[in-house]
Amino acid sequence: MKPDTRTKFIEPPASLRKTTFSLLAFLAVASAGQASDLSSPTRDGLLAWYDASDPQSAVTKTEGSNGDTITAWKDLSGQGHDFTQPADGHVKHIQENGVWSVWSNGGSLQCPGVNQSVPAMTFYAVVKSPVGNTPLITFDPDCHEFISVGWTTGNEPTLHSNGDKGGWAVAATREVEDGAWHLLTFVRDGKARRYYVDGVLAGSGSVNEDVPCAISDMALFGNKFAGSPDMHLAEMMIYGRAQNDAEVAQVNARLQQKWQAALSLQGHDLVAFVGNSISTGAYCGNGNTWSAFAGKKLGLKHWVNFSKGGITTPQIAALAAAEIDPIRKLTTGRGIMVFWEATNDIALNKISGAQALANVADFCAARKNAGWDKIVVLTVMPRGNVGAEFEPARLEFNDLLKKDYAKYGIDAVVDLGADPVLGAPGANNDKTYFRSDDQTHLTALGESHVADLTVKTLTDLGVKSEQASP
Repeated sequence: MKPDTRTKFIEPPASLRKTTFSLLAFLAVASAGQASDLSSPTRDGLLAWYDASDPQSAVTKTEGSNGDTITAWKDLSGQGHDFTQPADGHVKHIQENGVWSVWSNGGSLQCPGVNQSVPAMTFYAVVKSPVGNTPLITFDPDCHEFISVGWTTGNEPTLHSNGDKGGWAVAATREVEDGAWHLLTFVRDGKARRYYVDGVLAGSGSVNEDVPCAISDMALFGNKFAGSPDMHLAEMMIYGRAQNDAEVAQVNARLQQKWQAALSLQGHDLVAFVGNSISTGAYCGNGNTWSAFAGKKLGLKHWVNFSKGGITTPQIAALAAAEIDPIRKLTTGRGIMVFWEATNDIALNKISGAQALANVADFCAARKNAGWDKIVVLTVMPRGNVGAEFEPARLEFNDLLKKDYAKYGIDAVVDLGADPVLGAPGANNDKTYFRSDDQTHLTALGESHVADLTVKTLTDLGVKSEQASP
């Protein structure tokens, strides 16, 4: 018999009781041996619900120190959509750092005979996967119509159905390539779709309203194209309707509270890397972004990359209150932002270095008001395919920023412009660090070099390795 260490209610810190967890004032997460409460309206339309922390759901047989073999993962919704495991025994029920999960080590769970078509769907999953796995969860192993939750080749989470069925696709804008636990949420109605990562809206778009969602022959971890990825799944819920924003916020808050031993960043620094396509590591391939390199070099487990191609500083500022600042509320530790964008503002908007700095200053001041504790800004490198006015404007921006950065609420500067490898006039012609096709975006080696410079600055600000954190 395992000790009674399963899901318990944990009182949130006083500083968060009226923010992140305010929706949970009326909720209490069940103790061991009892299913978690899903009060109305969150039970309305519930098609399937699986909870690794609940022994009524995760039925196992004792096998050894590497976890107990799953014989069945029972549906708590009352719909009878139970998963069972073939004889291979590779799917385990394990506990790590106080977090219970069902873990696939090359195995799969099957729930055949489910054939249901619904006009809309809401899906929640608390998952952890190593970098680069695709997909994590599939419905219908024949892949005629399916849902898959996983990581694309760019290591961003994605949730989609295949296009030849009039399908729908959503890819997150924030990388989660850190191998940590994440809460993924998907809402699809007849006209639109929304996708959330860790409770924050990460993507949206339109759908073909004539094509319903098909749920058939469900399988967990198994996919004939992707194999059986090594993945942890703590909880999963499927609804046959599109929940509204308030309902999604309520369920996300409940899951964040319940699984906060895995999801919570309490007391840890959270580093957000924000910028344009250069800071996404565009064209560099798996894991070769400055943020990924910096996160690994620092040993960070709690970081995000919010970067978009072609975006300028004012455009990022317009998104920040809704899409970036909510991330800050996920931790009671420090919120540290590393900002890398002025080059598009100068090149695309044809403005002076002083004007570009004014835009960055306004952005940083607003982020400090939103609760970010430390802000680091990177200076501008040379780039290709720009007019003659770009170079003097870039140098003006760099000089003014370094001279007066503290006046704008900026805590540190990573001076790429003064770096002999990346910053000298004409450095963008070096194919070792800059891509030869545009002399603007960096190679993987260039991204790694920026990461080295960024790591030094973050270390000076007291950011420490969290390799031992949950």
